[in-house]
Amino acid sequence: NTSNIEPDEGAMLGVQTAFYFFSALGKYGKNFARCIVSLNTPGIQNPFYFQRSHTENDGWENREFVLFKQEGFRRTNVMRPDLHKNP
Repeated sequence: NTSNIEPDEGAMLGVQTAFYFFSALGKYGKNFARCIVSLNTPGIQNPFYFQRSHTENDGWENREFVLFKQEGFRRTNVMRPDLHKNP
């Protein structure tokens, strides 16, 4: 590829995040925040597990995070190296 337009990890996370919120909007409408807990999902690259930050009037916070290390075509979960190993 000589044009250097291959998507990186940030692009995939952006697509996953957009898909999550657009799906919620399509399924529950503009008040989807009331149902956000039922939308928690493991996701493609990182999980979405939203909870209120502190009080009912605060925003939402994703309480899950996974850190991957990419070497060539192998991806390893740095936080749990026993998971996601390619043979």
